[in-house]
Amino acid sequence: KHLARMEMKGEGYTHKPYQPQQNFTQWGGFVEGAWTASDSRKFISGYRYDEVKAEYDTLMANNPNKHHTYGLHSGFFRWEEEINGIKYYAGVGIAERAPDYWERRASQVLDKEQNRQIDTGLIWKNDAFDFSVSLFGSDVHDFIMLERVGKNVSARNIKATRLGGELEGKWRFARHWEIGSSLAYTYGKNRTDDRPLAQTPPLEWKNSLTWDNETLSAGVLWRVVSAQKRYATGQGNIIGQDIGASAGFGTLSFNTGWKINKYATLQGGIDNLFNKSYAEFVSKGADPSAGLQTVRVNEPGRQYWLRLQVQF
Repeated sequence: KHLARMEMKGEGYTHKPYQPQQNFTQWGGFVEGAWTASDSRKFISGYRYDEVKAEYDTLMANNPNKHHTYGLHSGFFRWEEEINGIKYYAGVGIAERAPDYWERRASQVLDKEQNRQIDTGLIWKNDAFDFSVSLFGSDVHDFIMLERVGKNVSARNIKATRLGGELEGKWRFARHWEIGSSLAYTYGKNRTDDRPLAQTPPLEWKNSLTWDNETLSAGVLWRVVSAQKRYATGQGNIIGQDIGASAGFGTLSFNTGWKINKYATLQGGIDNLFNKSYAEFVSKGADPSAGLQTVRVNEPGRQYWLRLQVQF
């Protein structure tokens, strides 16, 4: 149940009662099974069904948009096989979701969103190396996209495509020492408007060097993000909308830790060691609710942090 009270013309709102806006009822269930065909081959499959009933409390009873029931079907099939120490996998899945409160607030006529996706990759490990490659491609029917023009927000369904992958490797080159690197990229296309899909992150490269003797540890992380020139001004989601291109950047962070005993660990570090001025392309700062719809908000500069973890 969603309720709200609002201020009108400076009259205040704290003395007003909360008024119903929307309400949702949801139930669902799932089943999943796995078959180990041999020591090296495995199949996994699952199905889920959800029913979401959504209602606008503010609409008259005879309004055709007052009630809406979304029947959501989701399922997947995955194959895994290990050959000569390398694990290969591939899968196909369908996932459906109903529009949420904020999306239905922007539009009373929205269809459920359906993502059809394929995934594939491989994983290889031994005493010194870890290596993995993963690729995905998705065709999203009725992708729910929000658009903002000034202070006006609308929502509609579009057709979208997403493609991407990640490459990751780790090398334990000496006792207690490990070096790692990962490269990730996602491509998004709004096929309905023939333009880039909003809120799609740019190419990102991470490199790490760590030392850990199981009592003391230390590490550095170098993060490099490329410029993002594929954007769709004013389009996105409830978290944020694209406001233009973003510049590339690189940051260096340092961390250290002390495992005091089996119950407690003390950690500390410095993020953005060189006090770099930079802004993420996908950022909550892109939402104009704070009046910053044309300004990209920078991330914090150099940060020092300390954390004590205790578990029993």
